[in-house]
Amino acid sequence: MLPLLLVVLASCGGEEGFSVVAPPTDSEALLAWWSRGGVTDEGSVTPEDLAVMRKLHPGEPEESLTEKVRLRRMLARLAVERGLADDPEVGLTFRRALARAFLRYRFEVELTPDTVPTKAWEDLYWERSVRPYFDHWDVFFVLDVRFICCKGAAESCARDEIVQRCMADTEPDIRDVFKVLDARGLSDAEAVKKAVEELQVAGYPGLRKEEYSFQYDFTRPHEKQTEYNLVNRNVAQAVKDAPLNKVLPPVRSNFGWHILFIKEFRPAEHMAFGTPEVLARMKEKFYELARGRLVQEFLIETFKNGRIRVDREALREVDWARISGIE
Repeated sequence: MLPLLLVVLASCGGEEGFSVVAPPTDSEALLAWWSRGGVTDEGSVTPEDLAVMRKLHPGEPEESLTEKVRLRRMLARLAVERGLADDPEVGLTFRRALARAFLRYRFEVELTPDTVPTKAWEDLYWERSVRPYFDHWDVFFVLDVRFICCKGAAESCARDEIVQRCMADTEPDIRDVFKVLDARGLSDAEAVKKAVEELQVAGYPGLRKEEYSFQYDFTRPHEKQTEYNLVNRNVAQAVKDAPLNKVLPPVRSNFGWHILFIKEFRPAEHMAFGTPEVLARMKEKFYELARGRLVQEFLIETFKNGRIRVDREALREVDWARISGIE
C-alpha cells in the first residue's frame, strides 16, 4: 500500500477547492473534531454512533454497542497522545472517514425526496424502466402455464411442420391440464404454480410456467403495437376483459399453448411529467434510485474536475524496502 502518494487537491472549485486535511494531533483538536458531531466528551455516544455500530455488529445489545463506541473514543485519544496521528495510514483512514461522513451528510441528511432537484426527477421520468409507471396502455401481469413447441420467429414457427405436429400433439394435454386446474378453483398464483409442479411430476414433464407483464393498446391493430415488447395477438385477446385471479381456458399462439392467469391489471394511463400526482408517486417509489443517480453524478463530476499530483514529501517518507518486500 502506498499511502498519500496520490493526493486529490481539488474538485469542482479548481486547485483551491479542496485541501489535504490532517488528523488532529492533540486531545484538544480531537475534541474539537468530535464536537462537530455533537460529542461533548470522550464518553458521549450519539445516535449516529450507534447506527454505525449496529451495521458493524448486527444483533448486539445496545449496551454492548455503547461500550464499543466509548472504547473507540478512548483508543483514539490515546493514539493522538502518543503521536500516532502522523502515521501515513492513519492520515489516509482519517480522510476516508471524512469523505464517508461528507457523503452521508450530503446524501442522507440534506437530501430528501423534497430536496431532489426537479431536473433529476424529470431525467428519471424519461428512463425506459420508469416511464411505463406513468405513461402506458393496459398492463397485464400474468402467470403463463404452457406447452412450448417453437422458440423461433413467429412466421417460421407457423411454416414448420414439426412445430405444427407438436401443436396438435400437445392440445389434448393442455386441455387436460386446464380441467385439473379449473376444477380446483384456484384463485392464487402461488397455488397455481404449486399445482403445475405437481402436474409436471404426474405426467406432464413438458409443462412450463413463467411470470411476466405486458402492455397492449386495444384501440390499434396488432401490427401497430410497436412501442413496447409485443405478445402474441391471441394471448393479448385472451386477457382482454378477462377476470383477475382465475385460470383462463387454453389459447394457442405461434409458439405453443397457454393457460393464462391474470395476477394484476393496470388500466391505461398517460400522465405527463410535472403533474403533482406524478411527482408524488416518484418521491414515494423512486427516491432511492434518484439518490443513487445523484451520488453517481457527484462522484463522476468530482473525479473529472479533480487535480491529482505526486506528494514528494510523502514519497521520501515511504519505507521502500518494506513495501517492496526486500526486508
